[in-house]
Amino acid sequence: MTIAWATHDRELEIQAYGLLGNIQYSLEEYDLALKYVKHKLTISQDIGDKHSESTALGDLGNIYYITGDYSQSVDCSQKQLKIARDIGAQWNEGMALNNLGDTLSKLERYLEAGNYLQSAREIFEELGDLNALAATLVNLAELYQKLGQLEQAMKYCNEALAIATELNIPLLHNCQEQAAQLSVSTFQSKS
Repeated sequence: MTIAWATHDRELEIQAYGLLGNIQYSLEEYDLALKYVKHKLTISQDIGDKHSESTALGDLGNIYYITGDYSQSVDCSQKQLKIARDIGAQWNEGMALNNLGDTLSKLERYLEAGNYLQSAREIFEELGDLNALAATLVNLAELYQKLGQLEQAMKYCNEALAIATELNIPLLHNCQEQAAQLSVSTFQSKS
């Protein structure tokens, strides 16, 4: 950070604040993460860096989500989505769609959630981003489980599990737990 300030390198400041925000987020220090990401957002807006602005809005949305402020999370994700589409940043668009879908599902706005998640899924399939695709599939599985559509939920869960197993990513454990829950729920519904 000192180098960025000394050299007046605003792009380096954006990177530094982003990293500091991510570190604080991973340490579950959400107030500090929020502070750093807001600095990243402000600088991004000041210099007109739309890509960094979009990413910062996504990061803010994630912080608001994890702290239970779903309306703020939706607001940030919608702003991220608009910017991502305006600048053609497909990955950011996919993340915004995924985050919107997940958050709207928490708010029991299931139809909207499903539409956003399906759109995110299509983008990540097109981009070949298997990590993001697996996360979106997990969100789709959770959505369909909430809707009581257990076969559809199991389909998405199994797709996510296959990807997570192939990549050996941390999401693997979540997928395995969700698959077990869905198996029990499916068995109980048929009994």
